[in-house]
Amino acid sequence: MPHLARPQRLAALLVLLTLSTWTVPLAAQAPIPSAEPIPSSAPDPSSAPDPSPAPEPEPPLDPGARVELRDGLRVTSGEHSVVFRLLGELRYTNTHDDGAHTSGFQLSLLRPSVRGRFFDGLLGAFVQTELAGANARVLDAEVTLTLHDAFILTAGQFITPASRAFMTPIPVLLFPDFSVASVAFREGRDVGGMVHGSFLGGRLAYYTALVNGNGINVPTNDNAGLTLVTRLEVMPLGDVRFDNTQTLDAQSETRFSVAGTSYVDLLSRGDAVVGGDAMLVSGPVMVLAEAYAGWLQLRTVQRRGAYAQIGVTVVPNRLQLGFRASVLDPDIDAADNAVRVLEGLVAIYGLGNRAKLMLRYAFSDVGANSTSTQPAHSAVVQLQGWL
Repeated sequence: MPHLARPQRLAALLVLLTLSTWTVPLAAQAPIPSAEPIPSSAPDPSSAPDPSPAPEPEPPLDPGARVELRDGLRVTSGEHSVVFRLLGELRYTNTHDDGAHTSGFQLSLLRPSVRGRFFDGLLGAFVQTELAGANARVLDAEVTLTLHDAFILTAGQFITPASRAFMTPIPVLLFPDFSVASVAFREGRDVGGMVHGSFLGGRLAYYTALVNGNGINVPTNDNAGLTLVTRLEVMPLGDVRFDNTQTLDAQSETRFSVAGTSYVDLLSRGDAVVGGDAMLVSGPVMVLAEAYAGWLQLRTVQRRGAYAQIGVTVVPNRLQLGFRASVLDPDIDAADNAVRVLEGLVAIYGLGNRAKLMLRYAFSDVGANSTSTQPAHSAVVQLQGWL
């Protein structure tokens, strides 16, 4: 290259640098792709996995067996469930009658129970025992087949549907025990079968039971008895539960029921009873009344009895007050043998009916010719626990 002056050499170098700046990047670029389609063996970019995929949803909970404390110890597996419960009542009683005074504590109830519900309610079972007292005994042992709301079959030893009072479970009674009229006319637990159900959305219910008439824990029919027990109940505003404390929240819907009941010995001229009951619940108020007429001793002795009670919630879910008046005439042809009882109650709730304290005072007026052992004055303090 011919000799160049220094300024000329600098200008030539500058031209070379400029050409390098444009030619080197162009040479490094890839050739323009052809318009040919991508071979089928090439992966589709749209099917490439997300570099950070979202976690897969959790599988649904296994509907298998689970155990929970809900109205007892409840074991559930699919469409089957079993509930274990325990009811206990500790009672202190103080009585005065003709100068005589008695008092003392008593474990009045200790009742474990188990209730099963199988095949989504098609089949049910209930067993309850009583452990308080000198001897343990079975109270309920029944099996129920629910074919339809209007057609339910029950067999075993169960509470007969002779009155609303005795069909009401003990933990949800307002008073610590039953009225003298209810006790006198009770047709309690017996062995046999029953058909029952409801229509019109629970507004009409019926019960028809055929039992051996021997009473509780006498499964054999030694005296050739056969008792028919019936109950027909109308509830125009909807179902009225067998629960005397359902107004505890002071917000109950207004509902009422009217029912007729009867039981009669079909094979011998034994006891026969007709009766009726009515119940009203509304807001904080519950009113219940029952009346009976019956015949004894080959139906030569006529008797009658009735009671009415009211419960009022004063402090929702905490405090109820109750009043009950009862009368019992065991023989209407005998003079001055009736029993009249007035009762007042204060019920304090801790956890609803699971923890309840009841204080009840009763005054009894016993006729001069009465054989009743009802004391003139009695006070009961009862603590209830229900798990």
